[in-house]
Amino acid sequence: MIPSLNKPRTETATVLTRRFLGFLSVSIRVHPWLNIILFAFSLASVACSRAAENGNGDYLIDVWTRERGLPNSSVTAITQTQDGYLWVGTYNGLARFDGQRCTSFYPHNTPELKNARVRKLFSAPDGTLWINTYDGSLTSFRDGRFTLEWLGSGSADAVVTLISSRSNRPTFLLHTGELIRWRGAGGTNNWELLRPPGASAAQLAVEDGEGVIWTRSRDQKLWRLRGKTFEAVERNGGLE
Repeated sequence: MIPSLNKPRTETATVLTRRFLGFLSVSIRVHPWLNIILFAFSLASVACSRAAENGNGDYLIDVWTRERGLPNSSVTAITQTQDGYLWVGTYNGLARFDGQRCTSFYPHNTPELKNARVRKLFSAPDGTLWINTYDGSLTSFRDGRFTLEWLGSGSADAVVTLISSRSNRPTFLLHTGELIRWRGAGGTNNWELLRPPGASAAQLAVEDGEGVIWTRSRDQKLWRLRGKTFEAVERNGGLE
């Protein structure tokens, strides 16, 4: 029996995540390592059988494929939003899983999704779901509504990574090494572009516990973002 979403979120996340591991397995099955996957499935079957025999099996494993409502059997990303839903990104569409069935979203029924192939999913503390597709675009889902937020470059390697979601001003790292910071209103023009000195495709960025964003460029130089300005950090970190 699939657990009710009315149960505490912790339990739901644990059980459903175990179930969703089936998606990952199905995704890999289309690759050459079929024998490895079949072997893993065999081990899982033996473990489940023994758990049932011993009376200590506390869950069942189900597999959702395209035949059961998943947009595509190749899964690229999974996350859970604050309302308990699991979101699954695939090679051909986005799915929302409520514990029993999948609701699918594609560009043809959700125009705010520019591309059907999902690259990354991010769940923010305020309940917003951020969707990065393979053309580099960003779409948000909040309060039951999709919004196209960033058009992207259209490049196949246009990865967008969430760096900060504090103060309702999400900040993302683009594949070019630049940062975009949300100004607080929906729409593709509501971002400020921040370019660290020496920004490149090898750029790294992270936020510390105080909300300060640090970035390192290809030349190994470290920069700290203060407001809209990047401050250089000494190579020894300012420590003598």
